[in-house]
Amino acid sequence: MQQNPYLDWVFVEALILGENLAFRDRLMAQRYGLSYALYGTGWKAWALRLVTRPLSFASGWLLPGALLWWLGQTYPLAAVWGAVAYYGLSLLLLARFVVARIGYRLREGASPARKLGELLGLMDAAYDEMAEEIVHVPSLQQAIAAARGKGAVWPSQAHVILDAVAARSPSGWDRRLGGEPA
Repeated sequence: MQQNPYLDWVFVEALILGENLAFRDRLMAQRYGLSYALYGTGWKAWALRLVTRPLSFASGWLLPGALLWWLGQTYPLAAVWGAVAYYGLSLLLLARFVVARIGYRLREGASPARKLGELLGLMDAAYDEMAEEIVHVPSLQQAIAAARGKGAVWPSQAHVILDAVAARSPSGWDRRLGGEPA
C-alpha cells in the first residue's frame, strides 16, 4: 500500500495538535473548574473567580463572626465557645495546609504549575518541529519522546505513521505534495 507523505504529515500534525489542545483544555478545566465549564474561556473564568474569592472569604470568615456576634448578645458564653471552636478549627486547617504546601515543595522541588509549564513547553516544541516544509523525522521523534518522558501521552497512530515515514525516508520528510526528498 502506497502512503502519501503529505497526508501522513496532515495526520501527524492533526494528532499532535489535537493532543496539545485536549491537554490544555483539561488543564483549564482543572484550574478554573465550573467557571471554565460554564464560560469556556480563561479570562471569563478569572473574572468569575475575582468575584467568588472575596465572597468565599466573607462567607467563611466574616459571616460566622457576624453570626457569633449576634448570638453573643443573647448567649455570650455560647458565642465565645462557638468562636473559639470555629476559628480555632479554621486556623488549624489553614496551618495544616501551609505546612503541607511547604512539605510538598521541599519534597518535590518544582511546583505542579512549573512542571505542567515544562510539559506544555515540550509539547509545543514537538508541534513546532512540524512547522517547516521539510521535517527532520529523528528530531520530531526526539521531541515527542522528550515530552513523553515528562508525562505527555501521544496517540499511537502518530508513532505508527512516524515509524513508517522514518523507514521510507530516514533523514527528512517533505510535507509538500511532491513527496519525500531525494
